[in-house]
Amino acid sequence: MSARPSYAATATAAAALTLACCAPPRPEPRPPTPDSTPIAALEQECERGELNACVDLGRRLLYGKSVEPDEDRAYALLREGCERGLVRGCVGLGFMMRDGHGMPRDTARAEAIFTWSCEQEEELSGCVGLASMYLEGIGVDVDPARARDLFGRACEGDVGAGCRGLALLAYQGLGRDKDLDAARELFERACEHADPNACLNVGVMHRDGAASGAPDLAAAARWFARACDEGVAEACTELGSLYLAGTGVEQDPARALALNQEACGYGLGNACHNVGVMLYTGESAPQDLVASQAAFSRACDRGLPNSCQNLASMLYSAAPGERDDPRLVVVLGRACDGGLFPSCELLADLHANGERAEQDWARARALLVRACDGGHESACLQLAYVDTQGFTEHPDLPRARATFERACYSGAPLACLGYGILLANGAGGPLNLDRAAQVFERACNAGVARGCYNLAQLTKSAAELSAKAGEEERRARQQERVDELLRRACELVDADACKEAGLPVPEAAPPRAG
Repeated sequence: MSARPSYAATATAAAALTLACCAPPRPEPRPPTPDSTPIAALEQECERGELNACVDLGRRLLYGKSVEPDEDRAYALLREGCERGLVRGCVGLGFMMRDGHGMPRDTARAEAIFTWSCEQEEELSGCVGLASMYLEGIGVDVDPARARDLFGRACEGDVGAGCRGLALLAYQGLGRDKDLDAARELFERACEHADPNACLNVGVMHRDGAASGAPDLAAAARWFARACDEGVAEACTELGSLYLAGTGVEQDPARALALNQEACGYGLGNACHNVGVMLYTGESAPQDLVASQAAFSRACDRGLPNSCQNLASMLYSAAPGERDDPRLVVVLGRACDGGLFPSCELLADLHANGERAEQDWARARALLVRACDGGHESACLQLAYVDTQGFTEHPDLPRARATFERACYSGAPLACLGYGILLANGAGGPLNLDRAAQVFERACNAGVARGCYNLAQLTKSAAELSAKAGEEERRARQQERVDELLRRACELVDADACKEAGLPVPEAAPPRAG
């Protein structure tokens, strides 16, 4: 990334354009171009030297509106606009500095830019940026009253974002009592002054019943449509959900899909995810797995863990000749990082078997620990098995025993089987046959055949001790219990139990727990 001049140099250049006798004329200000304007059209206007178009393009590149984000180019375009006297370009630089987009965060310089630009009568959007800093306490002390004054100044100058700021203060009741009627009126005013995000907010208020006391989905649909037409991706998805459900508008799944595709084109990850689901299920449009995978891929790249997990599922199930295992590993990692622990477990499995990822038992174990700690009990079961076998370094039976115990009592019956075996053998801790019997019974009751069989063996040993002690009545009860457990294990298709009980092995296995 090339070196960038300090704000002081940029601000001085902008001031020179304002005051110097021989400076080029200041470009004619104009409202921002809607985000629905095709990027190609902005590119063409910018190439022809239309500075406003270049600034609009920079803003779109900064936030990834209908185009892949490119902060370096956004900076260059906004900086050129600022240095050539277009205050909107300076404001754009201020937002980059405020949020640390493409550069270290510098709230002091952002405040200076917003303060300077707020004083330029023909462009009051800097007042909105400065108000946001006071509202959120970014680089300055939180001051809702100051924020209200700045939003009000911008709104009086017909800057839609200023009216929207006032509306949010009224809606949330910051600094004054909450006033939903005032909020709706201000959102509508902002919408009329070229702030399509405010149109979305009016739609949300009608959807939630905050605009008139009861939900009005037909009105919500009208406002969502207006915002969507101006390139607000979230409005397109909201409208799409209404068309999908047939609420407020006539049900039209195809229209719902088209709206989400439009929003996905604007770069909204949630919309891309919706497209992926619709095309995968085939409920709203003919099933198209190729397009579904592409939509999930785009949403995954936008940071949606659920989309990454869905994409991973499709990549994992691909035919051998169509697999993309490097991509599979990447998206599983993203889903895992997003807290979707089944993806952590699957990625661990890939690293453990080494067939579709580099074999790395240490990495596999770390992933299982992460998933187990996140409450994914099947990962705890796998983790305990790894520690029992010692794939990473050497067997760690105490740790395996503790993990089996945790998973057993968290709802993983197969873990009870492992825990019981270690208890019964005194492995990883003291021998405890009574506790082993309890956890084998827990596994048996959950449908784990080997749990029933192992409990039968412990009961059989107890019956033999009763016989040696001459406790015939007790031995008879225990033997009856052994026979019952062997029959149950045989029903669950344990061949050893069937053989010991003298029963045929069932042909079909019933569903098994775990």
